[in-house]
Amino acid sequence: MTYRLTTAVMVLAFAAGGVGCPGVGHASPGGQCTWTPVSPTIVDVSNVKMVQAALKRGACTLEGNPSGETICLSIQSEDSAGQCSTSMSDPAQIQYKYVPGATYVLTGRGCVNIYEAPYKLCQTFGPSYYTM
Repeated sequence: MTYRLTTAVMVLAFAAGGVGCPGVGHASPGGQCTWTPVSPTIVDVSNVKMVQAALKRGACTLEGNPSGETICLSIQSEDSAGQCSTSMSDPAQIQYKYVPGATYVLTGRGCVNIYEAPYKLCQTFGPSYYTM
């Protein structure tokens, strides 16, 4: 009876993480980076007024490897899809024609490669609206 009880206790102890051995933890896919959209501003480029916006990467976890940033800027109610810029370096910046009084639409996406499925995580931003 003692042998069976001891065996049962040992089986339960090992199933719960082992006796005298730390259990091996498997974290969920935790590789992440943070991104912050930078609000559009009016800049002068070769004597031409442009609207400039950016997507700036913040801190990344050890498990995350940044794999790209995309920022898009367009004018609301315009027939054009606007302009996008994808960058592997930080920050991703975009410039678009300046139209006084226009409302600009800013969208963005930042992605990080991780070492476990799904192997890539992306965070999207926007749309955000700015009247310039």
